[in-house]
Amino acid sequence: MGYFVENPSAQILLEDRIKFKIFWAEKHLQNLKNFQKVEEVNSSLETRVKWEHEIECLLFFMLGAKDALLVRICYRLGLNIDEDRRADIDLIIPKLITIRKEAILDRFNKLRSQPNNWFWDMNKNRIIGTHHALINIHISRHSGIGEEKRTMLKVQSGRNLGIVSYLEKCLGEMKDLIMHTMDQDPQLE
Repeated sequence: MGYFVENPSAQILLEDRIKFKIFWAEKHLQNLKNFQKVEEVNSSLETRVKWEHEIECLLFFMLGAKDALLVRICYRLGLNIDEDRRADIDLIIPKLITIRKEAILDRFNKLRSQPNNWFWDMNKNRIIGTHHALINIHISRHSGIGEEKRTMLKVQSGRNLGIVSYLEKCLGEMKDLIMHTMDQDPQLE
């Protein structure tokens, strides 16, 4: 069945912050899919606000799942990092090195050291979305003969990406990254 289940119980969600955050990220992704079927992002200011809200919520919960995993690593491996700094990967890595478990975050390190990948884009967009409208970055609707209409998001790496399909891909990548990381040490499950 796997770590992430389709319809977890409320108790499971309340007991596991990673599952809680992924569950809500998936709900916000579904809301975006529903919006995409019926509303163009630029059809009204109210519609843009709804899109912005859902995108920001999805980023919040998706990247919050990453942070929850980092907090779990600190707690379960006894890394003795102040509670308010337990999601700081730069503090976690030296502690993991001292207990010879740095391999747990190898994939995280690789992703965060290479700009212009999904992980870099999501972290950058969370920062941008905190201070600016994400949709104002650049969104356009394309339609041509035989071409499907889709909303585009221009991320900081300069690539134009379909918002919903790209966020869906990123959420899948994040779930995979979390599972890979948790598989590195049985204490993390």
